[in-house]
Amino acid sequence: MKNEGQLTIYDLPKDKPRPCDYKFQRYIGQKVKFVGMYSRHKDWTGHIVEIFPYYTYVKTVKGVLVGTPYDLEPLEVKE
Repeated sequence: MKNEGQLTIYDLPKDKPRPCDYKFQRYIGQKVKFVGMYSRHKDWTGHIVEIFPYYTYVKTVKGVLVGTPYDLEPLEVKE
C-alpha cells in the first residue's frame, strides 16, 4: 500500500534522466552484454527475452539472467 505523499522512483519527471532509465533503446531479441563485475566472464552475453521498466531478462548460455541499467550494454557486432 502506498502512503500518501510517498514517492517512488517512477514518480520522478520523465523529461530528466532517472536512475531507472537505460542509456540505450532496448528491444526483444537485442544482443547485450553484462558489464561491471560481470565483465570478466566472457559467457555473460545473450539476447533480451523480456523487458520491464527497470529489469531486463537476458537469455545466456548460463540460463536467463536479470540485468539493470547499471550492468547491461548493447553488444556491438564487429565487422
